Amino acid sequence: MTAGTVAATSMRLTCPKEELAQKLAVVGRGVSTRTSVQILAGILLQAEAGRLSLAATDMEISLRVSLDADVGEEGAVVVPGRLLVDIVRLLPPGEVTIEHRAEEGIAHLRCGAASYQLHTYNAEDFPRLPEVERENLFTVDREAFLDTVGKVSRAASRDESRPVLTGVLVRFEGESLVMAATDSYRLSVKETWVDK
Repeated sequence: MTAGTVAATSMRLTCPKEELAQKLAVVGRGVSTRTSVQILAGILLQAEAGRLSLAATDMEISLRVSLDADVGEEGAVVVPGRLLVDIVRLLPPGEVTIEHRAEEGIAHLRCGAASYQLHTYNAEDFPRLPEVERENLFTVDREAFLDTVGKVSRAASRDESRPVLTGVLVRFEGESLVMAATDSYRLSVKETWVDK
């Protein structure tokens, strides 16, 4: 099952609470906070082959992470994102069990004495996320990357009437990463070396 082929299925899995909370804190940043499309306020949970994959998107950015899980039944479901992040963060230490029955439309979440029921969205309605090809990945030193973004993004426009100028151009050229931004009055370009 891939991010492009999810179906409304039942699902059952168990995973460590701490690791789930850490992964949700990351992917939760991709959940849309202001949208009329409710599915974008959710996090896609996909359980298969001993892994739980989490995905969120606001149609501008998408985030995906995964963790090891004891998968009893493979499946996929979308649950309210912010609510799930908050609930898991407050759970007691231990193993978290997530169970979803497609016919109910509810995900059951249990950890120790805590038990929650969350209404779900159909996983088939979740936007298809682009697949990342491993051969197109590059490694950039974290500090150098943050320095480059910090210096270049200052020149990006804040004027929403010209959205193309509010972003930063990112391009890989040989063994370097080039970033550029402009607000049509000033231009900032910086080159950073990458490891292939």
